[in-house]
Amino acid sequence: IAKGMAVKDDGTVKLENYLGGKGRAILTSSTATEYSFEAEPTEHGDAGLSIYTQYLVEGIATGAADLDGDDWISVDELHEYASKKVKQAAPAMTPEFYPVQEGYRIRLSKSRRDDPKLKYEREFQKRVEAGNGKFSIFVKQLLLRKQQEWGISPEAAQEIEDRVLRPYREYQHKLAEYEKTLVEAVEMGYPFSVSEQAELKEYQQHLKLRDEDIGEIDRRVLPPPISNDADPILDPDMGKEDGIPKLSEIEFTSVKVDATGKIIDRPQGKVDVFVENLGNGVSLTMVKIPADEFLMGSPTTESQRFAAESPQHKVKVPEFYLGQTLVTQAQWQQLMGNNPSYFTGDGELPVEKVSWHDAREFCWKLSEHSQRAYRLPSEAEWEYACRAGTTTPFSFGETITGELANYNSDEIYRQETKLQQRGKTTPVGEFPPNLFGLYDLHGNLWEWCLDYWHKNYQQAPSDASAWRIQDAGAPRLLRGGSWDYDPGYCRSAGRLDLNPTYRDNAIGFRVACAAPGLL
Repeated sequence: IAKGMAVKDDGTVKLENYLGGKGRAILTSSTATEYSFEAEPTEHGDAGLSIYTQYLVEGIATGAADLDGDDWISVDELHEYASKKVKQAAPAMTPEFYPVQEGYRIRLSKSRRDDPKLKYEREFQKRVEAGNGKFSIFVKQLLLRKQQEWGISPEAAQEIEDRVLRPYREYQHKLAEYEKTLVEAVEMGYPFSVSEQAELKEYQQHLKLRDEDIGEIDRRVLPPPISNDADPILDPDMGKEDGIPKLSEIEFTSVKVDATGKIIDRPQGKVDVFVENLGNGVSLTMVKIPADEFLMGSPTTESQRFAAESPQHKVKVPEFYLGQTLVTQAQWQQLMGNNPSYFTGDGELPVEKVSWHDAREFCWKLSEHSQRAYRLPSEAEWEYACRAGTTTPFSFGETITGELANYNSDEIYRQETKLQQRGKTTPVGEFPPNLFGLYDLHGNLWEWCLDYWHKNYQQAPSDASAWRIQDAGAPRLLRGGSWDYDPGYCRSAGRLDLNPTYRDNAIGFRVACAAPGLL
């Protein structure tokens, strides 16, 4: 009896028989170091209750908390019932029970021991716990016979089963949601930044999942972790003690042509680069791309353009680093231990027959090896680097020729002279670079970008970030054209979309790096 209250007894009710001795109990939905999660709103108006409180109410309302079948629901039985339900729906919560004196036997409510529905619910609950939410065909048939034996309609049985299975289904749904989200996040960019890791942890806690719940998912989805104490291979002439590579300046000569393909200028250029040593004499050169703003897409007057290149829009591009060439077969072989390419015989040929997922895996391997965060370039970064300050259809001017790039030069774009198509890839760096010192941005191989495909640039990002959607199977972006495509596809603004699992001998990639410092 609560303090300050008295009991009136006219002698007709033996309160001691019902109430037992003195006692009190404290029930908490979680420990002091855990989150107490709010239940999802239901048709019964449970919004605002903690998950634990929701099952306390359910245990009394349905009578299911009478675990020992004595027609009474005591506080310890109610706690045990609700705790089991919580562990099924939200394992990250650990409800606690603190009885004082005889508080663990406080009786709360009468139950309905002989109610057929309650009997079926107990039987179904027992089977659910034994199979962790799954049943054999034999158990299903046994439950069906008990329904018939106890006169329970299929509708009533379904309602009971849905209620009992709800926490299991909620838990499985959360695991599925977590895995789907993690897969999409990895595809968008991995390794995760410090802030992204914190956001992932917050998301996990919001789903009420423990580390042990998601361990198998993380092992299945996440690439091998990058060791903090790994010993990255750095060229001693290019590295510093803090792991930031020393930049070197290189000079190059580009070209500019008119509509007939005639070279009208040979501009000189200088760029800063750093070299990533991959081991065994294999290296990868990264070019510093300066920050600036450019107009992305093509004007409506540009020949052989597509509607997907509209509308033109301004994009601000932060400084980043981009591979001077396509990833070569030698570079791929050094890190991946194989060579999927169709055209072989020279390690300087670009690697092809790689899917978007394959390219991302190479970036992860390169990140692990170098301790720098490598990734695919965004589409905006790619076009900005390709244009290198130009606004013409090609970075070399109004057209291209077979002497400037590897494409289907049997076809013409403007007034240039036809040349016989090579019909295969060519070693990287064979043709003149653009004004940023980058090679093979027109032709040779289509290049995967980080973005998901959009049919036009309506509402496209203006900060050069990758444009993504919540659909892991959506088509991805490719840029640049290839050895077997007509010149119109090889323009600076040309775009292509393909399934991320697609492999072809006309598809490759180059890598990007936002900053060259160590992870």
